[in-house]
Amino acid sequence: MKRSFTALAILSLLAGCATITFGPNPEPPAKDFIESLKSGDGNVSELVVDSSSEKSQEISRVLKKLKEESKNPAAKAGADYLDKLSVEKCFMGESESLCRLSDGSDLVLERSGWSWKVNLDRSDVVANLQEKTQALFRAEQTPETVAINFTVALIDGDLEMAKEYSTEKTHLLLPLIVGMMKMARTEEQAAKFEEAKKELQSMKCEIQGDKAQCAPEGKSKPMDLVREEGIWKVEMKKGGNEDSEDEPEEPSMDDSEP
Repeated sequence: MKRSFTALAILSLLAGCATITFGPNPEPPAKDFIESLKSGDGNVSELVVDSSSEKSQEISRVLKKLKEESKNPAAKAGADYLDKLSVEKCFMGESESLCRLSDGSDLVLERSGWSWKVNLDRSDVVANLQEKTQALFRAEQTPETVAINFTVALIDGDLEMAKEYSTEKTHLLLPLIVGMMKMARTEEQAAKFEEAKKELQSMKCEIQGDKAQCAPEGKSKPMDLVREEGIWKVEMKKGGNEDSEDEPEEPSMDDSEP
């Protein structure tokens, strides 16, 4: 009995034991996508599954901003992140592939005909790039916006958000202040806190160079802000200064305050 196997028979035998995936390597399109990010041209529409998606639009916006603000110190973190980003290895599936990037995140690709395209909705790269370039977009915020966001963070007891809108020196005071605000947030005070948030919308700032003083209308005690590397931040000083650590509670003070 003839016991020879043709190539087709061998493939059939193997297919019964395991799935064999044929198709283009997903690594080249993954590398093309990363190189497109590095070039800063923002032209990723041909490389992604849905170029009209929110994340696709967002990544184009970030890349455009990095290019326009290349001399801004706040753009350095984003540029450094992209410079170091690379594709380390890819794992190909039948309709979906995954490529591991140098920062430990994953790039998900979907088969599109005889090629692969990046699925931004399922990849970490957009969120990571947003995080690295957050300071760049913070530079667009006015001192009024920063003062409002900082005070809202205190009222809500959000320590991390309060840190985002304040200087390093101020960070030392924040745990105590946020703790006090949380303790003060009783049911009775909750309504006053919400009313204080509404008052913040009338925030006005007087700017002198890289310094500003901000307060809602009708409030006499201003909040100090400084501009560091183009970004406005709240500056609080402990003791020896009228603007003490109690200052951020100004918007939530009771109606007896003149």
